[in-house]
Amino acid sequence: MGARKSGGRHKNNLRACREAAGKSQRQLAAIMGVSEKSVSAWETGRVEMKADHLLALANCLGCTPNDLLGYEGDVRMVRVRAYEERYAEIYARLAPNVRDAFETILDATSKSRRPK
Repeated sequence: MGARKSGGRHKNNLRACREAAGKSQRQLAAIMGVSEKSVSAWETGRVEMKADHLLALANCLGCTPNDLLGYEGDVRMVRVRAYEERYAEIYARLAPNVRDAFETILDATSKSRRPK
């Protein structure tokens, strides 16, 4: 179950999702903490989006990872709240080791504080 490929390139809808969100490559790059070349490479499929980038992109653009990857089917659109978008932007700028530590803390916290 992988993303569609054609001619060795990973096909995705990042450009369409970015344009639908009214963001330029420059704006998206600034929010994600990456270069415009990275955004361009993701859009053209020269470089595949990593899972952490995929989630942050989806949150930033108000779409789902399935939308970005071009998967079709019955996928409900999740409305992203402003504070969730801000958290995704901050997360995208974190160093990988800090992301790992953050995820460990979230996992531990969510396991110990389950809703009643």
